[in-house]
Amino acid sequence: MIDVYVRSNGTIAYFDVYEAGTQNKVGRSGTTEYPELQYITVDNLTKPADVFDFKVVKLVRGQEEIQVCLDRCNIECEQDPYNGCIEECNLGCYSTANNENRTAFLEFDYIHDGAINATFSNGLVVYGQSTINNPYFKLWNSSNDFSAS
Repeated sequence: MIDVYVRSNGTIAYFDVYEAGTQNKVGRSGTTEYPELQYITVDNLTKPADVFDFKVVKLVRGQEEIQVCLDRCNIECEQDPYNGCIEECNLGCYSTANNENRTAFLEFDYIHDGAINATFSNGLVVYGQSTINNPYFKLWNSSNDFSAS
C-alpha cells in the first residue's frame, strides 16, 4: 500500500505505478482533479520493493476539465477575492483547460509506504520530470505537520 497526497495543475490526470526501472506496472492511482489523499494498492511485484516509478497520464475530457477549472475559480475567488477575479479565472479556464497539448503535472506532497500515523512519519521523496535532468526532492514531517499546505 502506498499513500500519497497529490494535486494537479488544473488538468485531470492519474498516475501509473511501476517497479523502479522496469515496465512492470504494479498499481494505478485514482483520477486526480482536486488535492486529495489517495491509497494505492501495489501488487504483482517481481520482488520486494520500496522504490517505485510514477508515470503521469493526462485525461482530456473537454467540458469536464473546463467545469473542474470553473469550480476551482469559484473556490479560489471566495478565498482571495479581488475585482474581476471570476471573469479573469473563467477566461483562463476556457483558454487552457480544454487543450490536448497541455502537459499534465501532478505534485506530490508526501509519499509513504505504510498507513500515515497522526503522530509520526519521516521520509524523503525524490522525483523528476522527463524533460529535466536534475531530480527534485521534498522532506516531510520536519515540523510534525501533516497538512497538505
